[in-house]
Amino acid sequence: MTVEEQTNHSHHSNLGSEYARRARQRLTIPDRKVTKLGCWLYLYGSPTGDITFTIRKVSDDNIISSKVWG
Repeated sequence: MTVEEQTNHSHHSNLGSEYARRARQRLTIPDRKVTKLGCWLYLYGSPTGDITFTIRKVSDDNIISSKVWG
């Protein structure tokens, strides 16, 4: 199975304020099925609530998959 790995990232995001509800990263994976996805999370401050991981289509922002963690 071919593995697509993204070793660089474009930015860090501090989430939780009313202005920072989403962080994003773009990775184009043409003509393949995504079976595993990972990311690094760092604790900043005293966050509360759940984290929702959502994969969206770049073309129209429609949700492909979503998972609540918390």
